[in-house]
Amino acid sequence: MLALSFLNPFLLWGTALASIPLIIHILNRRRFKRVPWAAMEFLLKAFKENRRRMRFEQLLLLLLRMAVVALLAFLLSRPRATDDEFGPWRSAVHHIFVLDESGSMGERLATGTAFDNAKRRVLQRVEALAKSSGGSDDFFTLIRSAGTEPDFLARPITLALLGEVRDRLASTAATPARFQPAQALDAVKKVVAKLGDRADKQWLYFASDMRRDDWVGSEARLRDELIQGFRVLDPDKIILEPVGGESSENLAIVGLVPRAARVLRNAATEFEVLIENRGTSASEPGEVGFSVNGEARKTLPLPSLAVGERVGIVFKSILTNAGSHFVEADLPGDRFDIDDRFALAVDVAPSARVLLVDGDPGDREELQESFYLGIAFDPVGDASSGFEVTKVDENEVAERDLADFDFVLLANVAQLDEETAVRLVDWVKAGGGLCAFVGDQVEAALWNKAFWRRGDGVLAAPLLEVAGDPDEPRQIIVADEEHDLWRDKNAASALAMVLQVADVGRWFAIGSEEDGLQQGVLPPDTKAVLRVGDEAGPPLFLERRVGKGRVGLFTTTADAAWTSWASNPSYLVIMRLCGELLLRRQDLSKHNVDAFGHVVQEYPAANYLPDVRLTAVPSEDAAERGFTLVPREAAPEFLDLDAGPEAGRPWPRRGAYRLSLRKGDTTTEDHFFAVTPWVSEGQTARVDERGLLTALPPEFRERTVVAKETGQDIDDGGEFWRILAFGLLLGMVLETLLAWKVGRN
Repeated sequence: MLALSFLNPFLLWGTALASIPLIIHILNRRRFKRVPWAAMEFLLKAFKENRRRMRFEQLLLLLLRMAVVALLAFLLSRPRATDDEFGPWRSAVHHIFVLDESGSMGERLATGTAFDNAKRRVLQRVEALAKSSGGSDDFFTLIRSAGTEPDFLARPITLALLGEVRDRLASTAATPARFQPAQALDAVKKVVAKLGDRADKQWLYFASDMRRDDWVGSEARLRDELIQGFRVLDPDKIILEPVGGESSENLAIVGLVPRAARVLRNAATEFEVLIENRGTSASEPGEVGFSVNGEARKTLPLPSLAVGERVGIVFKSILTNAGSHFVEADLPGDRFDIDDRFALAVDVAPSARVLLVDGDPGDREELQESFYLGIAFDPVGDASSGFEVTKVDENEVAERDLADFDFVLLANVAQLDEETAVRLVDWVKAGGGLCAFVGDQVEAALWNKAFWRRGDGVLAAPLLEVAGDPDEPRQIIVADEEHDLWRDKNAASALAMVLQVADVGRWFAIGSEEDGLQQGVLPPDTKAVLRVGDEAGPPLFLERRVGKGRVGLFTTTADAAWTSWASNPSYLVIMRLCGELLLRRQDLSKHNVDAFGHVVQEYPAANYLPDVRLTAVPSEDAAERGFTLVPREAAPEFLDLDAGPEAGRPWPRRGAYRLSLRKGDTTTEDHFFAVTPWVSEGQTARVDERGLLTALPPEFRERTVVAKETGQDIDDGGEFWRILAFGLLLGMVLETLLAWKVGRN
């Protein structure tokens, strides 16, 4: 059944103005006075012959004038057809709203946040559709960009629906998830497939802050996916609703990393906070805060940063308890909250586990090849130094599981069996740390075959031959003061002074005729930190990255056989620095996840009860949830935990979370993890209307509307004003022609 509605129904009163031509006609008739006139008899005779035709023309002109006025009022009231049978201009429309809930939508504005603006835009659109009498013939779908399922799927648009949408949006907030329009289009495609042919047209709305990195970023793959997504979906109309502010200032914390490979109990650990100016002007000086487990916050000054400049602020902290902790950096809040705080979860180890392989154990302890190394890494023998040393000879290495250790030291080891050597290479490439010392038991050819492997092994450089003269020892020189070995850059200068009284009598030259490396020439990826004699002398300590691990090579002995350095105070310091540099780096990814990440852990079944409680830190930032430790089928002595966000949704906020585990003795043990947003989420650059249209396929640009104002009207497919306007224009032309003809007659 045909039904009409009007967007401006109050203007229908204007149709009453159609009576004006009739009133004028009646008034003009009363103006005439009949006066007999002889000459008129001839005119009346002619008039009577054409009177019927003239009356018809005048009546037609009157009706035409009345119709033009009525049609003008009807046109201004903007009628809409709500029946598919009412011409080709009206069809059932599926209104699909995509709500950007990425972290940047938390931008603070004068009226709340960008996300608040987006929610208002959605509600205003739904209200306008619901208040029109034909609104219930259309469908409404709401998709939040970070979810996999719509909040409302193809619901008839009514005022009751408006209330449900308002209630649902009231409890939503921006999340740490990234907004990816191409993925949102995939979700829309699934929704359209579910609806089937119940709707003839799809109108697609995007309420977003329209950040450049999301829509027209540098990733060509994303742009191609976006264009392909629009072409597959083929929406009849695209409405882009920009809701972000015009802010161009933003200081962002883009990283928080421990500078040491592992965080050890009672060891001074440096954490570097990386801060970047993502605005369009230089920032003002300020301060950056740092806290451990949300307590004992301290601050350091933050200098003014130029546009695009990045700086690292280093905080030192001593964590006295082993186990799970989190550290957090913060900036004074600006308009972009998403990158003003950054949390990092860390596991503090009781000590670093060192496997010390002694190639020449000796008859007495002081004659062992590893004697001085043992003093450097564990002088007391109780791991209070942060290193737990396990000494073995070269025959015992095969019996050890390298996964139990963080660092391996080879001291004058003649050789290892092939299987052990291969395991060592694989362990280093997977992230392990290795440091090798040579000596009189080392044969260059055997070591190159086992550990250099034509550059694919774990030796920092190939060995050539023994060089030097014990009777003419040479001084040790710091060759690279900027190397990562020197945690404090001033340490290199201080140690260089102490090294002046240490010397080296013999060492191994490096080079390989087989690999085309002349004597003393370093492989491309190897750095010389210490040299013999002068800054251009033979390398004494070399460092190289191998896979995910790092390796070091001392070309002299670990004991006092070839050098007097072992008894120099700098020896102990540099050995510990080498250990800290080369240690297997802690895998922080297990405890620091993205917006959709899961924390997967295992626990001994004998120590823990199944119930686990999850809370945010601070606890009022998110609702408490529960998880269950599940016995492993293949190994029931272990309990597995898989803690993730709600199904189909991201974590509700960035920052630290606490997992509270109950132990068998009824005590509670806290384990922390952190959710980090996309690293570019705080970029302020937005794309303008032209850029948005350019990002779309050419065939969709005429179908696209960029709604610059809140509540901006969108012409929907049910209006037929063009037909009415054409009819009005045609009526005015006919009225003009007919009036001319009548007047002429």
